[in-house]
Amino acid sequence: MEQNPWHSDGVVPETWAPKVERPIAKFLWKRLRANEPRRFQLVLGPRRVGKSTSLYQSGRRLVAEGVNRRRIWWLRLDHPLLMQLDLGVLMRLIIRQSNATEASPVFIFLAELTYARDWDLWLKTFYDERWPLTIAGSSSSTAAIRKRKLESCNPSSKRIAGVDCALPTIQRRMLLGRSERCGSKGRSIVGWNRIVAARPHAAGRQPAGGT
Repeated sequence: MEQNPWHSDGVVPETWAPKVERPIAKFLWKRLRANEPRRFQLVLGPRRVGKSTSLYQSGRRLVAEGVNRRRIWWLRLDHPLLMQLDLGVLMRLIIRQSNATEASPVFIFLAELTYARDWDLWLKTFYDERWPLTIAGSSSSTAAIRKRKLESCNPSSKRIAGVDCALPTIQRRMLLGRSERCGSKGRSIVGWNRIVAARPHAAGRQPAGGT
């Protein structure tokens, strides 16, 4: 696939993944590789803050650490062709092609996740039915996330961990270094309370997703 050139040569293009790593990329690949506790990772933030670069760099680190390159997939879900396809169908095809198992899952990077139809329900399905997928997604649309009353992000759920690209480096590191639970209070994107708590409240500055 044109979005996954490393399947043929094992190289993530430097134009997509510059050598100087973004702060999130230095830790995200470790969370994905260990996947303990089991979580899907969601990188949030406005456009042009480095979400895609961080995901590409995480994929490059997985290749460098010995993960089979054919088990690392990138899907840009705002692509006109992919927007027409069902997310579940796409994942089944990738799982089949990669011969993925629970012991050897596929690493899936889903850029602009919220463009996929029923993305929230599919994430819940992938998690609850234990599909052999390790997912890191990104979204620049906080409104699209807030519109969904995600069961996967209620106070008792442990399906998704969120990291805000707009947070200072030390706070992103703290969030990636520990288990994050979704919550229902505050004004954070889909209620990640600890992200809100970590964000500095400078004069005139509102938390992400605030009004």
